[in-house]
Amino acid sequence: MTPQLYLTTAQQEALLKSIEKLCSVFWGPSLEKCRELLSDDYLLPFGVLDGLQAYDPPDSLEKLIKTVTEYSDDVSLFDFLEESYVRLFVNAQNGITAPLYHSCYQDTGQPDSQSGLMGESAGFMRQFFKSKGLSLANSINEPPDHLSIELEYLYFLLQQGVIKQDNEAVDEAVSFAGTFMLPWVSLFRDRLLSRSTCPFYPFAAAILASDLHLVSLLNNKSPDSNS
Repeated sequence: MTPQLYLTTAQQEALLKSIEKLCSVFWGPSLEKCRELLSDDYLLPFGVLDGLQAYDPPDSLEKLIKTVTEYSDDVSLFDFLEESYVRLFVNAQNGITAPLYHSCYQDTGQPDSQSGLMGESAGFMRQFFKSKGLSLANSINEPPDHLSIELEYLYFLLQQGVIKQDNEAVDEAVSFAGTFMLPWVSLFRDRLLSRSTCPFYPFAAAILASDLHLVSLLNNKSPDSNS
């Protein structure tokens, strides 16, 4: 399907900021990030895009905001998010709820399996980075198909497209978001929504899936373009 959506400059900037913030969310919490979450302007980019989004569930943004505003200080929010992050993504007695690695969703029949680590998608990500002359920082000890690494690459493509008006980068972002990321992130979201008692990360994943859908519809031409 040919991309159908044209975003205003403000909406483009909001989409970039939304992806940047969600990338940070899935790297895990810190006190600094929790202070940012509690700030008045943190969620503004999500509001700019709200009328364009088709969240699943529909009230994902409202529930995310409600969850955050239940905590009055950064320490209590951090304690809640840290415990939830570890239980959902790192280590839990009965197995983690939803791995943060793309390979776990395409190379095995069970989305919660760790046996899919370093599968095909990890190889694809290495190729994508190499094609752009990029490399992972030495401080990152994660497979290249970690959710946040894929989001950093998508952010890079969108930034090239929006700021440098690189139509090829926009086209690649459209394909990367819609074909490469959205299928597995949708499974990731569904897994969290069906199995998690934590109200934050499932709705963050729902907003992310909607962001990826928006990117998959992007049109790199202005509405006045006849070409």
